[in-house]
Amino acid sequence: MRLLQLIQRGLANFIASAYHNWGETYNERGQHQDALRVCERALALNARDCHAHYQRGIAYVGLRQIDRALLEFNKALELADSAWQVVEIHIWRGLALYHAADYPDAISEFNLALHLQKTHSMVYVYRGMAEQGQGNLSAAQADFTQAIRHDQANFIAYRHRGDVYAKRNNIRQAIADYRAYLTLSGGHNARQAEIVRQEITELSRRTA
Repeated sequence: MRLLQLIQRGLANFIASAYHNWGETYNERGQHQDALRVCERALALNARDCHAHYQRGIAYVGLRQIDRALLEFNKALELADSAWQVVEIHIWRGLALYHAADYPDAISEFNLALHLQKTHSMVYVYRGMAEQGQGNLSAAQADFTQAIRHDQANFIAYRHRGDVYAKRNNIRQAIADYRAYLTLSGGHNARQAEIVRQEITELSRRTA
């Protein structure tokens, strides 16, 4: 009987993992309601599925239901059993708070993530965005520079640092970063690329 229970529990956990993996795929596609649906199925099979709570939190961020997202991330933190999971949860807690315009608390979450993983390039980008959100351009610039130091191919960091340079009237540096963004992004986002090209054109007029 004991063996049968172990087999049944193992099977339930395996199926729950499949569901939360589908949740991750749906979130990546922006299909957040579908992600919530399959994560509910995962949690019905395994209420202690950290990744299902984590993916459900991401779905709620996508739907801009920030309070619900934070509750899910809190639960995921309780269940996390690896440093990697803790880092990712703090990152997403920070992003949730960023979308709620709670920049100081977002920065605190990104600080916690960086305490555990100091070379995570994108966390510096996110913290820089939060600093930028509260008008601290000097700190934002420093974070975007750190992001590039840890990953010289991080085109998102170049884009944001270019924005900061432009706001601080450092025109040549802004143009250089925008050009780096266009080179490194490789057409990743056609709409953003066109916006950046327009920024370069406008800034070039100011230096003519």
